[in-house]
Amino acid sequence: TLYTVGNRLTGTLGDHWDFDTEGAVQLGESGGSSILAFAVHADAGYTFLTAWRPRVGLEYNAASGDDTPTTGRVKTFNNLFPTNHDKYGYMDLAGWRNMHNPRFSLKLDPTQKIQTTLDYHAFFLMEPANGLFLASGANVRPNFGAAGHFVGQEIDWLLTYAWNQFAKFLFGYSFFKAGDFISDTGAAQDVHFLYAQTVVSF
Repeated sequence: TLYTVGNRLTGTLGDHWDFDTEGAVQLGESGGSSILAFAVHADAGYTFLTAWRPRVGLEYNAASGDDTPTTGRVKTFNNLFPTNHDKYGYMDLAGWRNMHNPRFSLKLDPTQKIQTTLDYHAFFLMEPANGLFLASGANVRPNFGAAGHFVGQEIDWLLTYAWNQFAKFLFGYSFFKAGDFISDTGAAQDVHFLYAQTVVSF
């Protein structure tokens, strides 16, 4: 049995500032072990009221991990409903579990139909002994407590073109640079991800 209690607060301050905050606590029991886990999200941005309306954003995300996975308490946050695009990047190489991550972003609106964003992520494990979890919840690098905290860095670029009120096209490129935790626990390879997408709304 798992219970998740949380709250989200989002809004604007004046004509320039926007913010988004979220927090959650999990309680319950799993396989005879008690559950106590948490996750937090905080994002703030400033929009310049000039040409292209640039928005500069700073974000921090964190989710608890388990420093002693074999004991009788589960402390790893359960991601519940991934995907994690809004927190951990478009490549979905990290989940909202055992992770903390600063993010820097820049958004531009060159025209009324075109929008582009550039994001930078740095990924760190909350508890190295708990391993690295994907967005799906799979623990792909478990229990390497001596491998350090730094997982890697990701850069995401996205271009959106609104063709009309019903259809828009998305083009994106992402790059992941593996960190010490990846290289110290097995095969380490940088990742490139290029994609195109069409969204039709009725």
